[in-house]
Amino acid sequence: MGSQYTEMHIEWNELLLTIETTVVSKRDLLIAVQVVNNDSQAVNLSNYFVLVNTNYLFYRQGVCISANYCNFVNCTGIGLSNIQFFAIQPQIKISKFDVKHTTTSNNSSSSVHQQKHKIQDLFSSDSEIAAFSLTGGAIGFSSNTFRNLIDIQRSIANARADELQNYQKYGPELSENYRAIHNVIAWNTIYTVYEGVINVVSRRWDFGFGYVMFLWDSFLTSLIRSFDIDGLDVALQTFIQVAKSRTRNIDSTGLLPNYKSGTRISRDRTEPPIGSIMLLQLVKIQKTENLTWFIDLIYPELYANLVWMWKHRMMTSKIHPNISLLVLGSDPDNLPINGDIEVNNLQAARFESGLDNSPMYDYDDFDNKMHKMLQFDIGMNSLFAAEAEALIQLIKYSSLSLVEEYKTLQYWLSMIVPAIESELWNLNASLYLNRAVDTGEFNIHISPTSFFPLLIGLPSVKQAEKMIVQYLTNSSHFCVSSDCHEQPLPSISRSDSAYSDQNYWRGRVWGPHSYIVYTALSHSNYALSEIIQYARNSLINQTDLMWRKEWNLYGHIHENYHGDTGAGCGSNSDPFYTWGAATAFLSIIRKYSYQIRDDVTFWFVR
Repeated sequence: MGSQYTEMHIEWNELLLTIETTVVSKRDLLIAVQVVNNDSQAVNLSNYFVLVNTNYLFYRQGVCISANYCNFVNCTGIGLSNIQFFAIQPQIKISKFDVKHTTTSNNSSSSVHQQKHKIQDLFSSDSEIAAFSLTGGAIGFSSNTFRNLIDIQRSIANARADELQNYQKYGPELSENYRAIHNVIAWNTIYTVYEGVINVVSRRWDFGFGYVMFLWDSFLTSLIRSFDIDGLDVALQTFIQVAKSRTRNIDSTGLLPNYKSGTRISRDRTEPPIGSIMLLQLVKIQKTENLTWFIDLIYPELYANLVWMWKHRMMTSKIHPNISLLVLGSDPDNLPINGDIEVNNLQAARFESGLDNSPMYDYDDFDNKMHKMLQFDIGMNSLFAAEAEALIQLIKYSSLSLVEEYKTLQYWLSMIVPAIESELWNLNASLYLNRAVDTGEFNIHISPTSFFPLLIGLPSVKQAEKMIVQYLTNSSHFCVSSDCHEQPLPSISRSDSAYSDQNYWRGRVWGPHSYIVYTALSHSNYALSEIIQYARNSLINQTDLMWRKEWNLYGHIHENYHGDTGAGCGSNSDPFYTWGAATAFLSIIRKYSYQIRDDVTFWFVR
């Protein structure tokens, strides 16, 4: 995923193009634009041009100048290296249209013009536009060294062969998995003046300055990218930028924000805590890498986030006063600087779950005075415990003195794990469920979060097997079995009235759910259970069939998929979303299995 080769296919009216790039000598960029229409797709190429925009981004002080209709541009900047950009043919006049000045239309339908204007605003001054004719069918570009078209195409062909060879190391059965992961991760890799080279969730999502990073999305994406050593640097940088965005609140604690971008950050709410879980897995993947420095840098932020959650999201049961567990909320004392539509209300608390419109949160149970949702959340409590366990295991990889942190983590686990078992286990249903803080009533909506307690090995083998048979592999609920072919693990039980909505977290299938449940089923406590391992393998096989369907048809890796058909398109599903790669990742980690976690000695009595 740190590849030096990229390939893009473009269809514009009747024109078909490929754009290929590679980098040689670390600094020389090569670009080849090639018309690929066949004889039956004849097109008048004199009507088409390639426009090259050369300038310095993010208001860097510099200028790019080309002589009239020459084939190169010189760029010089204050404190920046000089760059020359060459084309294999001279520029042409573009008097028939003006590409320099794009204005924003007041018409809401003119979204393309608005996007162009926003991108234009990133440049230090009016951009230098160079235009080249496509009449010859191919154009080559190079930086710093002039190269002819044959040389450019040869270098790019070699880079392409190397890239394909890289896919083959996973074998014929998994090479396409890697290819799909590579495509979606690479496409969503950007550079910003604030964070450097990072992965963002999508090219479509924009919370300010053209991008957004969500907490659990970005941590999972970093893990997926780190699987290939070539992608480790960007994976670590992405992880750092999310972890170091932790807020500093008025009570001297701080949360890892629900979202961050170049101009906005959420200060009132966090998201499902999976950073330490992902970090531990990342460290164990990179067995040959010394990541002590990285753990030392990140550990305090991940730990502090749990401190914030313990302080701001714990509530005591009105039914059982000796029990306290985590709830969802939105803290009005720490509002976003640039404003947020949803703050200190039920929807803001829903956003903290990461499951924005899940029917589990259809109840009107937000306490405006306490700024919290009045139900104990099985997903958040299980992930908090799993995070605490992961932080304990990470201590041995760190050079920091973490004695006090270790004691606190032990204490948290000694309190929260027994409380999950006693308060959130529904004996009649044989399942862990959300539960109302004030009435003690169990939430009737069943989602994959009910299986998150397996992350910490909480249910006994017998207890876990009953959950699996009655719900996970049952065709009436989640149908993680060969009976359901390519529709694995919907975000709400198939028996739920909201399942038919098939809108976002109301019945669609999501990569992060599949990955977390896969990790839970992989706990060493259940390694000898044939029932649990059957469910684990079924989940992988079904997920693999699902993502391949959209990938083979359209080249999409979706944000989420239809629970019945496995289709990705429609219903708020971005077709190229980073953590969609988790669906293709499951088969890879099954083959290249590694010990995700060490055995944990529990310090509480079950």
